[in-house]
Amino acid sequence: MIWKRFLRKPSRKRSEAGRGLVSKVKLAGSLLVAGLMAAHFAACGEQMGEDVAAMVNGRPILMDELTWLERTWTEVSDQEAKRKARRRLALDQLIEEELILEEADRLNLTISETELDQSVKQVLADFPETSFQEMLLKEYIDFDHWKARLARNLLLRKTAEVQVRARVSFDLRGWEEFLEAQRPVSEDQKRVKVRHITVPTQAEALKVRERLKTTKDFGQVTREVMGLHPKAGLEEPFWVYPHLLPEQMAKAILAVKAGETTGIVESEFGFTILEVLAVEEPGPPDPKAALADLRRVFQERLRAEAYSRWLRQLKSEARIVVNPALKLDDKPKPAG
Repeated sequence: MIWKRFLRKPSRKRSEAGRGLVSKVKLAGSLLVAGLMAAHFAACGEQMGEDVAAMVNGRPILMDELTWLERTWTEVSDQEAKRKARRRLALDQLIEEELILEEADRLNLTISETELDQSVKQVLADFPETSFQEMLLKEYIDFDHWKARLARNLLLRKTAEVQVRARVSFDLRGWEEFLEAQRPVSEDQKRVKVRHITVPTQAEALKVRERLKTTKDFGQVTREVMGLHPKAGLEEPFWVYPHLLPEQMAKAILAVKAGETTGIVESEFGFTILEVLAVEEPGPPDPKAALADLRRVFQERLRAEAYSRWLRQLKSEARIVVNPALKLDDKPKPAG
């Protein structure tokens, strides 16, 4: 079987004993409803019932799916503005994912059983015996749904990688302007090796912090989070000069020692936690190493810009209708 679509997450139920059966029944019902809705909307126009959060090119995003994603970002708040902003953010993510999955269909991209099994084994290897299943139960997540979400995210990442790679070319003039804009590296500036986890909300970042306190394994938590958020982090570490980073992030990195993690840093990309793996003490900078680091930063910037342009193009060409019952009023947030 080829995993191409995410099986919808069932609503949380109080009875643990009946959750498995209820989940399967709801899942089958949701998939049947989704299929019937897609056929109906294609024939009769995009009139939405209460079970549909939005329509993307005639394909429904179910309210259950939106509610589940919101719950993964649960934040205790009585402020209507915060709840609406969180729902808007969750819906924007689902819309973007739906558009990317359409591109996967168009390009005939899939995730094979072998690819999925390898990713599952990599995650399970981090957990002793049945602790992973126990963690899923604690979070009210069925293993099959977690596996389907992982398959979905693998497909999202594969599709994005194919499209970004095709859109990035080295810009010599841009590279020269980038170099001119950089502050010079002096002998009193450290170089730090880091890796990060970035999530959309502060509430989710707080969960990550608690998980890190329990496991003490940054790589394991990164793989766990990427099972839910395809753009969550980069497991491979990289070197940075903190003085070249945004001030808040630089301060957070320099405030901890090698082997420690930073607090939560908010940026335009979301909420980030970094692990400092090594600190290279100040000294005469290696020109080749500094140039290589800058080139990596520049290339990542090109990739990020290409990804944002691609998403904006998909959204501009898409037919997106949000259920007015959500009372979000505004249009979907542009990519980037």
